[in-house]
Amino acid sequence: MQKILGMGSYGITYLAEDTHSSRLVAMKQLRYHKQKTDAGVFSFKREQEIMQKLSHPNIPAFIENFTNNTSKYLIFEYIDGVSFEELLFEKNVTFSEKEAFQIIDKITDIVQYLHDNDIVHRDLRVSNIMLANDEIFIIDFGLARYLFEQNDFNYTQTPYEKYMQRRIHVRSDFYTLGHFILFLLYSNYEPEIKRERPWFEELKLSSKAINLINRLLEENEPYDNIIQIKKDIKNITEEVH
Repeated sequence: MQKILGMGSYGITYLAEDTHSSRLVAMKQLRYHKQKTDAGVFSFKREQEIMQKLSHPNIPAFIENFTNNTSKYLIFEYIDGVSFEELLFEKNVTFSEKEAFQIIDKITDIVQYLHDNDIVHRDLRVSNIMLANDEIFIIDFGLARYLFEQNDFNYTQTPYEKYMQRRIHVRSDFYTLGHFILFLLYSNYEPEIKRERPWFEELKLSSKAINLINRLLEENEPYDNIIQIKKDIKNITEEVH
C-alpha cells in the first residue's frame, strides 16, 4: 500500500501495486468494525456485485476481491486524476456557468448508464466525481443499490431529510447533482454584501439554470428521469456564453 486515497463510513481505499502486473490499483478495505455488522457486510457484497456488472469507460473496472485473516478487500482500476473536491477546495479552480453545466452534462451521461441498468449511485458528491485526462469519472459505489430494492419513504419530509435517508430512487442522484452543481457555481462567487442570501439571489444565473437546479433539489416539480435533465442542460449551454 502506497497511500490512502479515501475514507468512508464503510471502507478505506488505498493506492496499491498489483505484484503480479506491477500496475497501480485502488484497494478498498472494509472497516474492521463494519465486518461485524450485517449492514456493513451487505454493502460490501452489494458494491462488488454491482461493480462486476458495470462496464463503462468512465467507471473504474472491478478487478477482484479477497479476504485475509483480518479484512475483506475489493480491488478496482486506479483512476489517476483529481476529485472535484480537490479542484475546488485545494486547487481553487473556478467554473463559469457554462463550464459547470457542461461538466454536469458529462456526469449525466454516466448516470444515465447507471439508471438504464437499474442502479442508483446515491453518493454523487464532489469527492466521488473525478477528472482525469479531461474525462469525468464516477467512483465509490459503496452506497449504490439496485432500483428494484426501492424503499418506501415519506414524501412529507423535507428534501434534505429524504437525502439523508439516501432513498433508493433516481431522484437521490438528481438531488446530489443539484448540490454538486452549486459547488461548481459558487467556485467564482464573491459576496457583494455581508448579509447571506439564498443561492438563487447570490448567484447570477439564467432563469433556466435556476429552474433546473430547483427541480433537482425538488423545490420545484422534480424530474422523473435523466433524459429530461439532459434536455434542459442542452438548452442552458446553448444560451449561456
